[in-house]
Amino acid sequence: MSDPTNISVIPPPLGTKSNFINPVDQLTAIYVTSGIVLALPAIGIAARLFVKLVVVPGSHRTEDYLSYFAFASFVSYVAVILHLSGMGLTHHLYDISVAQISGILYWVNIVYCLYSIPTAAAKLSVLFQLRSIFTTGNRNAVYWVIMVSIVVNFIFYTGLFFSYVFQCWPREKIWHGDTVAGKCTDAIQVNLSSGILNIVSDIEALLIPTWAIWHLSLPLKRKLAALSVFGVSSIAIGVGIGGMYIRVTLLTNIDQTWWLTKLALLVTAEISIVIFVGCMPSFSRLYHYVRGTGPSNQTTTKSKSGLVTFGSSENKAKSGKGGKGGNLSNTMARYMGTRGTGMTTLGSQGGFDNEDTLELRTYVTSTANAGGAVTPATDAQMDDLENGGQAAVSNPSGAPNHIWKTSQVGQTYSRLSDDEWSRRV
Repeated sequence: MSDPTNISVIPPPLGTKSNFINPVDQLTAIYVTSGIVLALPAIGIAARLFVKLVVVPGSHRTEDYLSYFAFASFVSYVAVILHLSGMGLTHHLYDISVAQISGILYWVNIVYCLYSIPTAAAKLSVLFQLRSIFTTGNRNAVYWVIMVSIVVNFIFYTGLFFSYVFQCWPREKIWHGDTVAGKCTDAIQVNLSSGILNIVSDIEALLIPTWAIWHLSLPLKRKLAALSVFGVSSIAIGVGIGGMYIRVTLLTNIDQTWWLTKLALLVTAEISIVIFVGCMPSFSRLYHYVRGTGPSNQTTTKSKSGLVTFGSSENKAKSGKGGKGGNLSNTMARYMGTRGTGMTTLGSQGGFDNEDTLELRTYVTSTANAGGAVTPATDAQMDDLENGGQAAVSNPSGAPNHIWKTSQVGQTYSRLSDDEWSRRV
């Protein structure tokens, strides 16, 4: 009987021989890529934790916990890939012996099963974050697109996980092949479908903030600055397209281990980037915290403009614990800091100059009388604003603060300069 340690899984190409001692491999690429893809999200998670624990303590949300879980499970995923690479995955299949292949196939299935966990958590984290930033208090088309995407991603990746767990029945057939009786599904076909969803969700993670930011009443420079925070996801799209190419190649190429290694390089890069994208707003918030230009944690009844923001101490006292301010405070400014977007957080200190924009959503306008007391806007004033009208808010000195509705999308209002106010009225 032939020795299985000296028989290759597939015949070598014509003119070559199998090399079981010192074969060509991709181990160096695996080590270098693993270091990079672990370092990138580690930096992002560190920034996110600092912001949530120091800059804005007590502000953890669903997307934050999903991001932490995604990173923890991603570390485990990369660790298994490194273990599998040491077993010989990085070699050509014709340089792998029959004696080795069962162990490799066993761990390949483990990698497939683990893949769904960090990927799903990272994608859901980004989607929940987009919902928090762009649809607070509004159940508009963007809100429902995001919600449908959350449900679809959760169902798909849950199904993907179980499809790999039960790829063959009995499971031993996965790594023992035809020596065990049973049935199997085509893992490569399933892998192809996951690649398609990855690209779609990555594109969506770029288009949603692009659409929402573009409709904000901000100068072009600030729109581009805000878009740059989410623009990193375009790299994930490119990586996902490269992964699709390899997935298609695996449908017909017999040298499976060699191409699976290349796929592992791209998949880990894609997951790493998605986790990092979810942490990008934290870098902006951290930057403004370090520079001292971010929104204050204290509230005030007065700002440079004399406008009392909804959520300030007076309004909270009047609205009570169940007031609307808490439901509307989760804006882009909350995530990225005042100077990062040109917006002032509702309920924060800060005021604004002629170029700054104050985001006021439906039923969030108030006025200050000459004595500095806070008087909620009347229903008539609210109706005027919602119909595209304007309302002047006076500060204690009597100078008008010209507030003009600047966007139907998101119900945003701006303070205009005296010259600009004169031109509009």
